[in-house]
Amino acid sequence: MTLVGAYSKDMANTTATTQSLQKKLTPGELMQTLRICFGARRTVMVHGDPGIGKSQVAMQAADAMFAEKYGYEYIDGMVIAPAAKGKAKGPGLEGRHVMGPSDPRPWFKDVRAALLDAVDLRGLPMVEDGKAKFAIPDFLPTDERGGVLFLDEINRGSEMTMNGLFSLCVPPHTLGEYRLPTAWVPAAAVNDLDVGARRMSSALMARFLHVDMGGEVTSQWLDDVSRLAVQRDWHPMVLAFLRSFPKHLHEYNPKARVSPNPRAWEFVSQVCYQNPPRNLIKSIVQGQVGDGAGEEFFSFYELFSKLPNLDNVIMNPATAEVPAQPSQLYAMVAGLARRVTEKNFGQILVYLDRLPADYNVCCVTDCVRRNKALQSLPEFTKWAVKFHEVVL
Repeated sequence: MTLVGAYSKDMANTTATTQSLQKKLTPGELMQTLRICFGARRTVMVHGDPGIGKSQVAMQAADAMFAEKYGYEYIDGMVIAPAAKGKAKGPGLEGRHVMGPSDPRPWFKDVRAALLDAVDLRGLPMVEDGKAKFAIPDFLPTDERGGVLFLDEINRGSEMTMNGLFSLCVPPHTLGEYRLPTAWVPAAAVNDLDVGARRMSSALMARFLHVDMGGEVTSQWLDDVSRLAVQRDWHPMVLAFLRSFPKHLHEYNPKARVSPNPRAWEFVSQVCYQNPPRNLIKSIVQGQVGDGAGEEFFSFYELFSKLPNLDNVIMNPATAEVPAQPSQLYAMVAGLARRVTEKNFGQILVYLDRLPADYNVCCVTDCVRRNKALQSLPEFTKWAVKFHEVVL
């Protein structure tokens, strides 16, 4: 081997090592990173497997930074619309509406490159004062209050479409006659290994700050998803299952029809609220998360159905049955957290005192995430003294 050849091989190895050393961020870490980059007006490209939650985290970061500029409230990760914009929902939120992930947000524009042709970006041509101009498409923002222009799956568009969208991501952020308002920040997300994804040129890739979301499911990963699950009111059975079997939170297999991931589990949660018959639940869940995870979830479903009655637990916390298996305990605390109110919180704490400390803390954490007002109760103060090392 020549000296030049050896040098090239070493450089190739160095590049591969450098790429593999970049940390894969948890949802919470990605949220912090995006807020920093958005504040610095740096265009970010988020890499990660399909369904892992890239676009949802980007939307949450946009909520935190821009919702209040549009007259909405932002409290503990929730966006609360003015009274005229929705119905009452949630403790202490009478007359107001807690926005869900599907509610439109004027500060967050989600653009899918795969659905666009290059001609769609310029808009329709029109004649004005004898000159040809283009009508700006409505997915391009014009509001000066700011927000995030999120280009999802940008590498699934045609080459001409990608080039047009990339021009929005670099200064001066223009597309023909259109200029992105100063307070808006572009961002992008890609699934590098997805079928149909295109390889982007190094010149275009160099215009972005690149971060990766994913990696091994750790306790922090699970806690970040649990926080999101509580905010979105996932079914207690789904949350309890993922705490019992965290390996199934995210298992991307590009050769499988479907794989378990946070987005898929949210769909499973929605299915569980429909109370499907026992003979269908396995097929439905396997159709969303795959055979292996679906099989284990069905076994957990059978276990969940044999739990002590939650109403009886709350009514008789000192004598109600305490499950023996860890999976059942996770199911119990998830169910109790969803039932918590300011009136029954003290009774739930009586029952939790009979459980191992880890499950006690897990339940109270979920309770407080659902209702911050619980922290003002004397029962919570006593609990906090006992578990003073816990940070909720």
